[in-house]
Amino acid sequence: MRSDRPYRKALSVEEAIEELKKNAGKQFEPELVDIFIEMIPKIEKDLKY
Repeated sequence: MRSDRPYRKALSVEEAIEELKKNAGKQFEPELVDIFIEMIPKIEKDLKY
């Protein structure tokens, strides 16, 4: 979600979080969504977008 793709631009951190929350229980496992959202600050720091 946070990377540019040929068919769309990368989402912002806020947009990616909203997409995860919106699809929790549908496309994504809700418990993993919560864990991943908690990890986003570290991931962003490490990847330096």
